[in-house]
Amino acid sequence: RTYFESGWEETPSYSLQSLAPGNVLEGPALLLDDISTVVVEPNCTATVTATGHLEILVRPRKGARGETRTGPEAQRGAEAAPAEGAPSPSGDADPVQLSLYSHRFMGIAEQMGRTLQR
Repeated sequence: RTYFESGWEETPSYSLQSLAPGNVLEGPALLLDDISTVVVEPNCTATVTATGHLEILVRPRKGARGETRTGPEAQRGAEAAPAEGAPSPSGDADPVQLSLYSHRFMGIAEQMGRTLQR
């Protein structure tokens, strides 16, 4: 079982080495490797390409009332998508950008601390 935004869900796990090109896995699923783990969330589909890479299709999520949510993953490829780096209309933050900015700010704070020590 794995906890997602929608709650606890039964989540099968697969070894990446055992997947063959053309295999399609509906989320939720865990894809395990020796050095990594790929989480395929609900409403997502993972496909193993002919070259052995994973291609993950992220479909729009449904909100609590059944409306389609418009987070960053739902806007990829949409004509009315906001500019890169702009906050999404739903208020969902991009976790990759959050991590990048967090590390940038931490680096700046560490430099400021070293400067103050001098």
